[in-house]
Amino acid sequence: MDGQNGNGTATQDHDIKALQEDTVSALLAERKVFTAYDITSSIRAQSIQTPKHDDMKEVVHAMFHDGRMSDYDRTLVHFQSAPSPCWLYHPPEVDPKNYAAGMTQQAQTATISADVQADADSLAAPATSNADGSVSKTIGNLPGSVLYIPRDFAQKANIAARGDAFMAVDPLQNKIVVSSATTPDKTHVDRNQNIRIGKTALLKAGLDGKVEIRIDGQEIIISKANN
Repeated sequence: MDGQNGNGTATQDHDIKALQEDTVSALLAERKVFTAYDITSSIRAQSIQTPKHDDMKEVVHAMFHDGRMSDYDRTLVHFQSAPSPCWLYHPPEVDPKNYAAGMTQQAQTATISADVQADADSLAAPATSNADGSVSKTIGNLPGSVLYIPRDFAQKANIAARGDAFMAVDPLQNKIVVSSATTPDKTHVDRNQNIRIGKTALLKAGLDGKVEIRIDGQEIIISKANN
């Protein structure tokens, strides 16, 4: 009995760690500013049973130390509602002092929670299958909304779970091409082999509302839906 409980706890811990890493990766893709506590709060907002924050924050800190946060910096800041300074993870173009002064920890947590809810809404939004093998999906309206490309498209494009996926944004033709071919813009593939395209890239391509996702050889094409 004890062995079974131990295995169950180990599995749960692994799932929570994977969710933490996916949450951080999604925020990195959107160039968001966050703290380790924001990651804890966003997961709790999804009604997921979690260990203590002191345990969870080590996963976020480890991602930074391991070089998995790209060009991000981190700075110790003191939020008005926090009892002690905490690490703020931010892109180099963001001044952490101005950010901390203008936003309390509660406001920051509310922002991250809204982004997570937007992700959940986008993931839950039904996709319509078309006769030609493509699917149509509606992009969420909130700033943190993410377009999820179903895993079968990733499989056809030979993009593995947590693998490398790159995108070419074409504003002139209102489309995004995703493939394993290296381009300057990398996008996120989660542990379930779903590819995430952030709102910033979608708007840059002039994509909003309903889009069509189709496979062309080993490329995934995201464009405006015809209907």
